[in-house]
Amino acid sequence: MFGARAGRRLAHCRAMQRFERLVDPAAIERFSARYAEYTHVALPVSYLRQGITVGLVRDDGELVGGYALIVRPPYRFAALVPPATLARCPVSLDAPLGEINGVWLAPELRRSPSAVLLWLHFIATAARRSEPVWVYGYNALHDGLRRLYRHIRVGTIYEGPLVTSGPLRSIAHAAVEYTSRTRLALAPALCVGEAWRRCVSAFA
Repeated sequence: MFGARAGRRLAHCRAMQRFERLVDPAAIERFSARYAEYTHVALPVSYLRQGITVGLVRDDGELVGGYALIVRPPYRFAALVPPATLARCPVSLDAPLGEINGVWLAPELRRSPSAVLLWLHFIATAARRSEPVWVYGYNALHDGLRRLYRHIRVGTIYEGPLVTSGPLRSIAHAAVEYTSRTRLALAPALCVGEAWRRCVSAFA
């Protein structure tokens, strides 16, 4: 899948950091705070505890990235997209589904192999679960993210402004999309040639 040089970089990166499932309330609170610090978006601890929260942790214990897979309602996207859009949503809220959220990486790692490891880890974790459909959202004005997520996209639920209240930041042009467990299982094929650079640059 990877060239020799890229493989060595990933191996070195794995040796310096690890992925940990965060269960302790204090650890989840720290994840929520770091995510808000880097993205200016608040994800309440109560929301994160609706699923699996995974942190990317350096050997010195510093939390430098992570993601959340929300596997029971209420789902964040259902509260943010316009009601008229939700009424004709191609994804049934009554069927089993998951929501990918809280994906973040410390700025100093966003153009490093850590970006690839983070991408591969959350994709593989979601693909191994039983939920057949996964919903995710991102800033559609970010070209790197758009190029990256188009490889797993099955369909679009909503694209446009997300105007929120409370602690959440409004996004001028967001994309809320969905994918399938089968499509996620094929995602590692991204990390070949040009796709490697796209994956690294998407988090920049």
